[in-house]
Amino acid sequence: MREIPQAPPRTQQGQNTGTNDAVPMRLEGKKSANQQAAAKCQRPLQKSHGLAALKYPHREQTKANHHRAAEKYLQSHTRNLMDPYAMASSTIPGLHAPANHASSQSMTQYWRENKWHDADFLPMSPTDRGLTHGLGLFETILAIDGSPALLDRHIARMLNSCDRLGWGNPLPNNLRPAIISQLAAAKLDHGLARVRLAISAGSGPLASSCIGPDHLAWITVSRTEDPPASITLCKSPFDHPSHSFLAGMKSASYAENLLALNDSQQRGFDDALFFNDKNHICETTTSNIFGVMDNTLHYPPDNTGCLPGITRALIIELAEKNGIKTLATSLTESDLISCDEVFVTSAIRGVVRVSRYESKEFSQSTTTDKLRSMWQQAVTEDTARNKA
Repeated sequence: MREIPQAPPRTQQGQNTGTNDAVPMRLEGKKSANQQAAAKCQRPLQKSHGLAALKYPHREQTKANHHRAAEKYLQSHTRNLMDPYAMASSTIPGLHAPANHASSQSMTQYWRENKWHDADFLPMSPTDRGLTHGLGLFETILAIDGSPALLDRHIARMLNSCDRLGWGNPLPNNLRPAIISQLAAAKLDHGLARVRLAISAGSGPLASSCIGPDHLAWITVSRTEDPPASITLCKSPFDHPSHSFLAGMKSASYAENLLALNDSQQRGFDDALFFNDKNHICETTTSNIFGVMDNTLHYPPDNTGCLPGITRALIIELAEKNGIKTLATSLTESDLISCDEVFVTSAIRGVVRVSRYESKEFSQSTTTDKLRSMWQQAVTEDTARNKA
């Protein structure tokens, strides 16, 4: 039985809810009739409305060639990385989604008045700066058999970002039991699941980064599918600034990542690789990146502007513990092309081999496979230990 208190009854439109300027905000996983109709009309090969008008060097190819490349990609890859529920065309050995995963459901709870509330809608103020300006933070966390993996590390990173913003510690202190209970209620306590912990700044002066009295923290749990056996990368049309204040934070200001991800898939790739303002490799839109060269594991250092990923840090620790030499290296595009192996890391997918960057193919995966097995064992042991 769930022990988390239920939300108070919904009020009628216009009725005072006790929250200043609060209006419901539709959550992920909940679609209106208009959204459902729009989704039915969407076609993967449609021109990107957000980027079609921009002039990129790679768009010099003819429209016919572009569509043929996209058609070929869609025939061999039946997934869309923008869709967290999409199925991968081929998967790697190890952790898997359960057979009855389709019966699970997305579920969100928000924290207010010292308790968790079930939510179909978020009671978010229309002046919340997380909503209007992207002033917020989030963490994406893998759950295995109903237990969040590496949760302490994720919370530590979010709190570090909160401290940099001057927010102190605005997070509830009962996150682990709340997540475990929510996963069980959503029938996501077997196999793999995705947990998203988020916090918005709330209302406040435009020139202030201070957290507002109506700030909101919430947790969304949803199903996730098996990761692909490999992915392909292209160069992003945008650069990442190496000295941005937001560098190192998992910020809600994520539009550029989504636009670059969409652009890469319009071109027939899985993800895009960001370079910084010094032409050094930074990260992909959704992952950190590693390269194996001369029996050494190379990765972009923090000063490139990349996110200090939780899985990235774990992989570095596991490699050093098991005799694999590691080196923080400011990698150029030519360095990447010279690598024997390339792989990406993220909290949900773990370690995934890169089979191609632009036209360069990578066929080796010996070190990648070893590190994936190490990662799988580490996260499985962590979730089992913390659930007991």
